[in-house]
Amino acid sequence: MVSVVLPIYNQEKYINRCLDSIYAQEYQNLEIICVNDGSTDGTLNLLQAEKDMRLLIINQENQGVSFARNNGMSQAKGKYLAFVDPDDYLLPGYFSSHVSILESDDSIDFVGFADQTKNSFKNLDLVGREAIAVNLDTVLKIGIWCKIYRHSVLVDNQLQFLPHRLGEDLLFTYELLKYCNHIVMRSGYYYFYDTDHVSATTGIFNDDSIDRDDDIFKEKLVELYRFFGLTYNFIDRKISRLYGYASQIYTNSYSNNFLVEFHQTKIDTVISQFNWRQLSSRKAKVQYLLLKYPRILSLVLQARKLQRVWKNKRVIRK
Repeated sequence: MVSVVLPIYNQEKYINRCLDSIYAQEYQNLEIICVNDGSTDGTLNLLQAEKDMRLLIINQENQGVSFARNNGMSQAKGKYLAFVDPDDYLLPGYFSSHVSILESDDSIDFVGFADQTKNSFKNLDLVGREAIAVNLDTVLKIGIWCKIYRHSVLVDNQLQFLPHRLGEDLLFTYELLKYCNHIVMRSGYYYFYDTDHVSATTGIFNDDSIDRDDDIFKEKLVELYRFFGLTYNFIDRKISRLYGYASQIYTNSYSNNFLVEFHQTKIDTVISQFNWRQLSSRKAKVQYLLLKYPRILSLVLQARKLQRVWKNKRVIRK
């Protein structure tokens, strides 16, 4: 059985779409744990109207996505575990294509795959620390919603989500990988990550939070990369995260000219702390230049949005 954990806060617009995509899966041996994180809209009423007996509803005061996921994990009884965000939805084969792989070999810690926003991964069977280290950058690209976990790996190592506003899923993955010895990655798209709406909580740039969060990320990444015998350029990392914030500011639906100008000032303040020579990767250098020239950044993001819309239509059509 797979336990599916959904942390839910004010998702009355999307929750039925998400649940319907789970019900429609070929693999049916599921436990669907919906953790209502103090929703103030009609989310709870919609959940209570659901008739599927596999659905378990847990109510908690609003404590954030980390507490909601941890609460759901604590109630999970399945041999395998999956995390799904309620504003996204599953594509066909999400469970059936990957549970069979886990069933074929008890040493596999998790199976990872791509959502439609990324290029499909190559088929990889990574056994041992050295194999994982060689492919670590690729493994880190897999979102927590694009993995089917062996539940015992999380329980035996007492893994939980840390209560951070941003990047709690990455911090969870950084810790998880230190306990993994066998990871399987499969090509193909099985999860639809909805990029058309971004909440104000994650969308508004805050330079204090990026500095605070970077201290935590730096500590955890130092541990992870040192564990695998690797080094990491944290200035590259900061530019990458800043680029992510900027991308949301320029593309989300609630942006206006005032917000863009306001946040661009903050972005300029942060990137002025660095120079080109401190960056090691080509990707970070490109992102740095785009951040310095926001008009070009805006054009690039508009082009990528059009490309994503076209790609999404292709994935849905399949």
